[in-house]
Parts: sequence; structure tokens; C-alpha cells
Amino acid sequence: MNIELEKKTLQEAREAMKYLDNPVSSEYERTVNNCLDAFENFLNISKPLWKDAPYWANYLAQDGDGYWHWYETKPVAVNGCDWFDSMDEGRSQRVERSDLNWKDTLEQRPEKGEIQ
Repeated sequence: MNIELEKKTLQEAREAMKYLDNPVSSEYERTVNNCLDAFENFLNISKPLWKDAPYWANYLAQDGDGYWHWYETKPVAVNGCDWFDSMDEGRSQRVERSDLNWKDTLEQRPEKGEIQ
């Protein structure tokens, strides 16, 4: 996804909304603006930074409900569900809400020199 192009498209859509002129336009405009707001929120989402991770965290992933989690041990995607689980005694902690595809979010903690 090209974020800058998407943001430009979003801006153009908001501009076009100004030119609606019909009896149902106010309800339609509210609905479209709600959709545009949701899309704008999606474009501005950022994942947690490793520099903010608990000292024990070795993995970061996002579940299907949009919540990010730190994991001590490598989690696995649970079959038939939209979340990861560490499946053992490893610690986990929920961090923040997002709307990215949870299946694409699992990553291992970077080396010390690579943490931002």
C-alpha cells in the first residue's frame, strides 16, 4: 500500500464531498465522512516501538481484534481464531489498538543495535 497516494485519495474524496447537492446528501455525506474517518485512522496507525517493549518481550504481534501484544516466547496463530497464543508459560501483554491484518504482524525482537 502506498500510504502517500492513499492519503491524497482520501483528501480528494473529502473535497468531492463539498459538491454534493441533493435532498439526501446530508445523510449520505455523514455516512461517507464516517467511512473516510475510519480510513484515515487506518492510515495513521503505527505499531508499538521496540524501545517501549518490556525487558522480557522477544516477540510482537497483532491479533485479529486489532490489539498488539508483546510475547516472551514465540506465539503461534491459533487455528480457527484470529489471534496468537504463546501456548506455554511465557508472558504476554496487550499494548494498543490497531486495524492492520493481524496475520501479517508477527515479528521477532531485533538485535540490540537495531532497536528504534
